[in-house]
Amino acid sequence: MSKFPELFKSIDWHDLPLKEISINSEEKSLRFLIAPYNEELDDYDYFNLRFLKIQSINTSEGNLNDLLSFDSNYLLEFNYCEYTLDKDGTYHFEFLILLGSRKPVIKFEISASKVTLKPAV
Repeated sequence: MSKFPELFKSIDWHDLPLKEISINSEEKSLRFLIAPYNEELDDYDYFNLRFLKIQSINTSEGNLNDLLSFDSNYLLEFNYCEYTLDKDGTYHFEFLILLGSRKPVIKFEISASKVTLKPAV
């Protein structure tokens, strides 16, 4: 049984730091390196959120070019992240990424057949 739903629900996605975005065109996959804060350790944990067998990626707000001109003095962070799972096993994610204070936002919608959320090694 996958531990994805439990781990996903345990993370506070509001103001969650997004450290890295990577795309693998051969695998048709997308990976986010996220860093939820661990109060017990007074430090950040790192997890890879991977979308595999992607069926679609859409942006309905913002512009992907805004990521290219991102000011590194600000942190990329999620404002929210939600998903649904169809009967056929397709995940549908919607999330909003903030590009810093008073900066543009990007809203993503991703559909994928497989999603994993695992500690980064």
